[in-house]
Amino acid sequence: MVGDVRQSVFDTNPEDPNLKKYRGVAMLQWFALYEKTGLLDVSHKVETWRANQAIADFSDKLFPAEFTFASTRSRQDATTGHDGMFAITAADVPSYVRQFEAQPLRESKAIARSSDLPFRNFGKVKGLTFDRVLIYPTDPITKYLTDGTELKPKTACGLYVAVTRAKHSVAFVVPNPTATRLTPWSASP
Repeated sequence: MVGDVRQSVFDTNPEDPNLKKYRGVAMLQWFALYEKTGLLDVSHKVETWRANQAIADFSDKLFPAEFTFASTRSRQDATTGHDGMFAITAADVPSYVRQFEAQPLRESKAIARSSDLPFRNFGKVKGLTFDRVLIYPTDPITKYLTDGTELKPKTACGLYVAVTRAKHSVAFVVPNPTATRLTPWSASP
């Protein structure tokens, strides 16, 4: 079996009363339990061929240290002149999309309802690759970007999927880009 528990955006049977404590990212604990019995051998792959190192580093930090994920090493070394993690204002979105052709992503259709961008939801882009993504964050994600407030596991998994779809850059639409830990971007006057 091959998988990345950080991409646990759906439960196959959320009503199943068995093993509730091992759902989502907590599956790691279940794997470790069975590995100790000798019934399972867990090996970790820590390389990505899709995302650049800045994106890999950001995505590695989405989960609390207690999950003990190894750092990801990027094998994708292409540079484009606009690479990494960015924050932009809503006013700059039209220019950003026009200039970089970023794929707009959101957690659900409840986010950025008034926008006419061709959104895809986080859970629907698993397995896809885009050169760049533009993310409209939820309030908890915006808090994470500004002050590092820990994300709930399901939110972290969805954001992990969204961020790791990009090869070159990820931009978040936030009220105040300079308040984040990301590189602010604005349209040239």
